[in-house]
Amino acid sequence: MNFHSLLPRCCEGDRFLQHLGFVICALLVVCGRIAVADDTVEDVSLDDESVDWAAFDDFDEGSADEFESDIHGLTASPVDETTAAAESVDVSNEHKKYNSVSEVLGQRVGVQVRTMGGPGTYSVASIRGADAPQVAIYLDGILLNSGGFSSVDLGDLSLDGLERIDVYRGTTPVSLGLGSIGGAISLQSRKAEGTSTELVAGAGSWGAKKATAFHRATHGKVNLLLILGVAGAKGDFEYLNTKGTWLTDDDDEVMRRENNDYVGVSALTKLSTKIGRSKVTFFNDLYVKDQGVASGETIPGATATLKSLRELAAIQGERFFNENHAFLWSLSYMFQQSVFYDPDSTLGVGHQNQRLRANTASGFGVWRYLGKKSIQFDVRLESKVGTFVAEDFLSSDGPQPGVRYQLGSGLEIRWSPVKGVHVVPSVRYLYEHTSSELPPAMGQRDSQSILRNDHYVLPSVGVRWQLSSRHTFLTNVGRYVRTPDLFEMFGDRGSTTGNSDLIAEKGFNADAGMKYDFERGTGFFKTARAYMGVFGSWSDDLIAYVHNSQDTVRAANISSARTLGLELSLNVSLWSWLMLEGNYTYMESINRSRRPEYWENRLPGRPAHEAYAKISLRHQLSQWKGSLWADGEIVGDNFTDEANLHHDVLGRALLGSGLQMEYLPARLTLTFEIKNLLNTIQVEDEDKDNGVRMRSLRDYSSFPLPGRTIFATLHWKV
Repeated sequence: MNFHSLLPRCCEGDRFLQHLGFVICALLVVCGRIAVADDTVEDVSLDDESVDWAAFDDFDEGSADEFESDIHGLTASPVDETTAAAESVDVSNEHKKYNSVSEVLGQRVGVQVRTMGGPGTYSVASIRGADAPQVAIYLDGILLNSGGFSSVDLGDLSLDGLERIDVYRGTTPVSLGLGSIGGAISLQSRKAEGTSTELVAGAGSWGAKKATAFHRATHGKVNLLLILGVAGAKGDFEYLNTKGTWLTDDDDEVMRRENNDYVGVSALTKLSTKIGRSKVTFFNDLYVKDQGVASGETIPGATATLKSLRELAAIQGERFFNENHAFLWSLSYMFQQSVFYDPDSTLGVGHQNQRLRANTASGFGVWRYLGKKSIQFDVRLESKVGTFVAEDFLSSDGPQPGVRYQLGSGLEIRWSPVKGVHVVPSVRYLYEHTSSELPPAMGQRDSQSILRNDHYVLPSVGVRWQLSSRHTFLTNVGRYVRTPDLFEMFGDRGSTTGNSDLIAEKGFNADAGMKYDFERGTGFFKTARAYMGVFGSWSDDLIAYVHNSQDTVRAANISSARTLGLELSLNVSLWSWLMLEGNYTYMESINRSRRPEYWENRLPGRPAHEAYAKISLRHQLSQWKGSLWADGEIVGDNFTDEANLHHDVLGRALLGSGLQMEYLPARLTLTFEIKNLLNTIQVEDEDKDNGVRMRSLRDYSSFPLPGRTIFATLHWKV
């Protein structure tokens, strides 16, 4: 595959929003200049991870520099200071491994990740059983579920440019966004500070290769970060092909996956500087991928291709006016495009040659008041305009546009009536105007017009009770909504069928849990962190993708659904060389539809049981530092259709291991990893009527997962 044919077509965007993106950038520079009005206050960065907000109660202007650090995007409140069930994952060293965003998220409690199979393939995240569109994913505070692409493909996100990942299960702070039914995943990119150069090269099974270059530099008041990366794989792993005859094993055959290759290029540029008394950061994130699209397991196909591009440019800033008032702002422009070509009808129905384009211009501001007394609050205002265009090159009809305007606001109050107790009520308001012209669906002749205006007021409240220095009780309850995205109404005229009759889904979430934090620092027992909690969600008109034929899915409203669950997690550090990590999620997702054939059935795509465990050993000897680990995951059985007729996605138990060695004088790190250690490519399906049958390992119906996979990565800090 080559990118010479990919880039020209992917760069054909909606001209109006492209120009608007450049205007936004220019306006934001002007905003940064305006922010210098107050010359009497020292500048203080609001990087929440490094700032103790309570310390501002005793703010001393002479000590303002103690709180300074380069910004790397608009961050929400630290996860340890919110009422949410949340955790922060440090991924600043994950670039030394052959790892991915989807793998890191899949190891977190309450998070389920599904993938099409193999490195770089389509993968999505679900939190507490919520579908992928119900999980908001942010990059430096900018929502990526935009413009008609309701689900974010984790395979298009590079882990190399990230510093940490914050996972909010259920409730999210107003400063991050206007909320979502399933929670949020906040990706924080690396800081542009210091001076260093790093080089990474890796290779592994199924033709996997990657190379990444990092460079940080400081020039006067300007900090620069530049990351360039390329990755790819053949994806030709072995799998079990049942030939579609599930009731017999006689014709089963182990084959190699075809047309599962990809090449992806990523580039992240970040500039951070002071303009007057404000700090301003500009960043540009570009990702381009050219890939083959493998067909279902039973009928291999080698012609379908997908070319995708994501371009995100933003200017963000923060301003601390005095000990009580701070202002954060962001303006951004994002262009997304996918070009799908399937000349032999290997996926979906009929020949396909189409291009989907989305343009989104957005801006938001957060005013934070840090009172000296028991009241603090955040006020958020945001606006967004997006277009979505579906262009079918095999149709004589012209491109069909969709347009959506959004206005939103939110207020979150943090009230401490007594010491150790924090009550956090919030309210969000959302207005959406959508107009679009749907192209004729497969087998139809006429287009469909959509014009809708939606208003929603969404209240929530959370409580954080510090019972002791180690025990914290958390509870939240709130109302959330998600309107159907343009893609769910459009479909892709192939494997995903559009549904113009969709209505907004509304969710009511509640959770309660106990956190335990212990840190001794010396002796046998070093640190421990544990969480135990229960959660529930009650959804009306839930939007879920369900099969409406063997090879196609369609978004549909399930009139009512209920999800109840339990979460357990534990992280323990013993001595200075042993780390234990584990979590377990139990979830019961039930269809409460009024249709009798679906009543009390399990919702598709929600495993009842999921567990993960990892043990790590660390040791330093003279000039060498090393770590050794082993991990495992267990995923319970899972249905893929509302009727619950069969187990099409099967439970599994997978093991992995790794070794990392660092030679300190040369600043060289070598990492070996083995995933799916036992080479599991098929699992047993026990049917009470037909006995035991073998099925291929998979997350999605007809899309197998790879067996034993080995990677080696070399990292050099110049």
